[in-house]
Amino acid sequence: MGQYYQIINGQRYNASLINNASFRTRGAGDGRISLQDAQDLWQLAMDGGRITEIEEATIAYLLEAFNWTAAATEWIQGELAKQVEEIKSYYRVIDGLRYDRKVLDEADARTQGQGDGRISQDDAEFLLPLFGDFGDVTIIEERTLQYVLENYNWTEAAQNWFLERVTRISRQSQVSGLLIAILKYEFEFERLSLAYFEDEALQQMLDFENKVSLPDALRKVLDNLLNNTAEGAIRANLSYYNDAEYKEFLEGGRLVLLPGDIASEPSLSSFPTPLRGESLATNWILGLELFDLSDDIYWVIVPRDGQGEVYNYIGGANVEDEWPRPGGEAYFFIEVKSCDLPYPGITVDVQDPNGNYIVGKSNAAGVVKITGPAGLYSIYASDGWSSQSKSFEWDGQGTDQVRAVVLDC
Repeated sequence: MGQYYQIINGQRYNASLINNASFRTRGAGDGRISLQDAQDLWQLAMDGGRITEIEEATIAYLLEAFNWTAAATEWIQGELAKQVEEIKSYYRVIDGLRYDRKVLDEADARTQGQGDGRISQDDAEFLLPLFGDFGDVTIIEERTLQYVLENYNWTEAAQNWFLERVTRISRQSQVSGLLIAILKYEFEFERLSLAYFEDEALQQMLDFENKVSLPDALRKVLDNLLNNTAEGAIRANLSYYNDAEYKEFLEGGRLVLLPGDIASEPSLSSFPTPLRGESLATNWILGLELFDLSDDIYWVIVPRDGQGEVYNYIGGANVEDEWPRPGGEAYFFIEVKSCDLPYPGITVDVQDPNGNYIVGKSNAAGVVKITGPAGLYSIYASDGWSSQSKSFEWDGQGTDQVRAVVLDC
């Protein structure tokens, strides 16, 4: 599964970092990111062993969008400054833009003083696997891909072979650019965000018979949310807002492309599915989360054949009530209390060490049982009156460990 992106005002960000920061500030203390929060966020950003361009941009966004303590700001800015020397080892900077040093060094070695100075098919076969070697094709790798095609001499056979196989990479970049333009320029949304797994989005484009492309589906989704006044649609349920007020309310939301690989990808098991059972094979399906309104999710359905009706409806609570999640025998408990008493029926937001977003409800004993990998977990629980956010490490080995969340009496 590729990176989990969130588009905000025309910029791609790391969705897991933004969600994690939100968990840590929703109703917690003075609502600021503390030094410990900053260190935890940095650990999540460094999960690949380095800070990518998107992760760096996301941290810069978090510094602007959230309130930080002075100690937290100073610490994380210092960590960013330390990355300068690391960046030099990973990237080559040309005209102020970063490129993948490893790829360019290999392209240089295979063309300078070698044969006729052109990239052969053998060279192309060596270079291709270097793109996406961290599991994702990053913006820098997309830029480097374009650079090597434009600035190195290729044999015709090598270029044809290479271009045929990088269609997937190019299409990811093109689709992302279109989605950004639609949100920011066509519909003039500044904060309404779109979250999606890039590989999943591309797979839905390839696997199904689409008469409607993903960018066109997004256009239809936004038009429907803004203008559909049918009974049960979100615009009808918020009819007391005028058009400007309603659009401003939508700005606080997040659209999520429903993944199709939930069964085989345990990290996606917390995604709800449409209440009316619509099929991904015949529909583009996006969920609208509006936490300022409720924990419910609105589903927007766009038929892939371009013929059926586009509609939206409220789809029930954005929670997963079956626990434990698949993934192993080890587990731990989150115990929600009010003073010393169990607190049943409380929604608990959890983010696991891989950045996956989990939502559950405490049972009659005030307990949520969770399986997952070892590492740092973030928790947020609220009953609408009081709330608590906290982080903790789990060793991934136990079967009876408890992490308590205590709400006000």
